[in-house]
Amino acid sequence: MFKLKAIAAATTLSLLSVLAAGPATAASNGIGTGQASTTVLGVRLGGSTNLLSLTAIADAARSTIDKQVTANPEAYSNLTALSLGSGVLPALNNAVPAPPLEARQPGGQASANGSAVDLSTALGHPEIVTGNLSPAALTADLTNGAHSAVDVSLANLSLAGGLVSAASVSSKLGTAAAGDASSATRTVKIGAVSVLDLGALLNGLGLSLADLPVQSVSDLLDTLSATVPGGLVPDGSTVAEVQSTLDTAITDVQNAISAGDGANPVGSTLSATLDGLLSPLGVTAPTATDTLNAALDAVRGVLDNLLTGSLSALDNLSLLKLDGADVTISTKAVEKLADSAATVTASVGGISLGGVTVPGVNLLTTAQDLSNTLNAVNGIIGQALSSVDPGLANLVKISMFDPITKTVTADNGYNRSRAGITVLTANVTPPAILGDIVRTVQGQAGIGDAITTAGGTVPTLASAMNTLNTTLDQGVSALSQGAAVTVGSVLSASDYAVPVGGTGPTHPATGGTPTLAILGLVFALLAIGMRRWMASPAVRD
Repeated sequence: MFKLKAIAAATTLSLLSVLAAGPATAASNGIGTGQASTTVLGVRLGGSTNLLSLTAIADAARSTIDKQVTANPEAYSNLTALSLGSGVLPALNNAVPAPPLEARQPGGQASANGSAVDLSTALGHPEIVTGNLSPAALTADLTNGAHSAVDVSLANLSLAGGLVSAASVSSKLGTAAAGDASSATRTVKIGAVSVLDLGALLNGLGLSLADLPVQSVSDLLDTLSATVPGGLVPDGSTVAEVQSTLDTAITDVQNAISAGDGANPVGSTLSATLDGLLSPLGVTAPTATDTLNAALDAVRGVLDNLLTGSLSALDNLSLLKLDGADVTISTKAVEKLADSAATVTASVGGISLGGVTVPGVNLLTTAQDLSNTLNAVNGIIGQALSSVDPGLANLVKISMFDPITKTVTADNGYNRSRAGITVLTANVTPPAILGDIVRTVQGQAGIGDAITTAGGTVPTLASAMNTLNTTLDQGVSALSQGAAVTVGSVLSASDYAVPVGGTGPTHPATGGTPTLAILGLVFALLAIGMRRWMASPAVRD
């Protein structure tokens, strides 16, 4: 009898202790999803008509152990290094790699490794894209939860007729979902990137740098602090002023030649001087006309060098260039909302507008400082384009760090963390009178005409955008309907919940696991019943 009572008491205490203790950590039973996506560089021409769209490094990854998302745990990562699309020319639709590179578990490869690719050869349109894809690495894993990752880079990239170019771009992402947390991280690094090439921009509007009058070229060089090679423009002077001086000298020499040696005092004096110097040496002195023609050729040569050098300086000029941009975003969701997090860090190196440098910015920059930087950038670009025609002053609009998302919220039983940013956007919006502007500029004597008049040859200018105009074959220039360029558009999301029974999204449990608690209660009641049964007369007897 005593042994039976002792067993009953021990059973009761043991079951009650199980009831009180519950599991060591409820979070180990959590469900969640981590996911991230990126567009490192994007270009869209033609607005709603979608003449052409380009995306450099579009990657995505997701890891989930949430049955509300997928029936079974899943991890995947995929990559399209570069894609082309056109709403008017479906033949241009293409991508590298095609189909996208993917790692997926279950149902696919646990890892995928891409090959090095010459993009201009692979896509067959060097006027649209050139560059090199390095071998990419993707993974998907279901060990201890779900995990996925992507690592990819491009180099020597040129997009959309040379409008956008980058020395290097790279992207790394990782996502994870486990019983105690879900997370996603994303890092994007962009080397020196030219967001707007001046020559390509004008070609895309239907203009050529050679169409611009010398005064417009001079004003552009002055506004953008661009240097003409050869030291032909003294400090404090402009191309237009030097050209005027040289034109005057040419006119004076031509007049002297036309007047003739005998009738012109300058010619007579020069002839007598040369004869006096050279005759004693047994050298026949050249006539004044010969000397003046030689001088004329020399002055014309200087003028030709000035004008061709000015044109070449603009042809290689980035209207907007970033010395680099770095972005890191991460999201984490756990059982406690207070411990969940969304973080974004982003920085842009020095900003160059031709030869003008504006200090870089980052997310620690005050709103006022960022506004001042954007005002300076947009102001210089507007002033430069006004040199071409006042109607182009508002052609380009630059924005930075817009939008920025950093949120951590509780929603339907989940803790949800979100982060995202677009580092820079450049919108090109041509005025309604663009056709009139083009006709006005082309109706004037351009710098190309001035070079030809001086006896020179107009230098070969970058032609990728002109070739793109031909490829699109829409009867309009590539940028005449507008364009948008995005740099570093990155998103990350993490969700987490602890189910209260079953697998549906519910508010996190605050104690032990409910199912175990119910079982503990049942056993406790059974133990109490056993004690009463042991104490009953029938048992005692």
